[in-house]
Amino acid sequence: MADVHHLLLRHGLDEARRLQNIDKNSRVCVDAAHEVLCDEQQAIGIAHAGFAMAALPHKKPNSPVWERDGGPVKLLIESGLDANKEPVGIPYGSVALTNTFISSDTSSQK
Repeated sequence: MADVHHLLLRHGLDEARRLQNIDKNSRVCVDAAHEVLCDEQQAIGIAHAGFAMAALPHKKPNSPVWERDGGPVKLLIESGLDANKEPVGIPYGSVALTNTFISSDTSSQK
């Protein structure tokens, strides 16, 4: 993506689109890079693709490890440990939703 940013900075959007006009994916990358470079207020939020499949469980998990399959990627969420090294559990239900909202809201306030 850094190459696309340099291309945009050096040649501008129209020329970068022309130079990257290999396929639709390349054009989408140029347009996305342009949006990021133009976002002076940092309003665009970008998350790793692994987090896009990371909806936390609705019900209490039966084990200290919760897993989610996403094709070639598997996401594992493990319980934290308390001071006695006992599992504290994985957030679920409304607690998980609240934690997710607070995390995303905090990162968007930067």
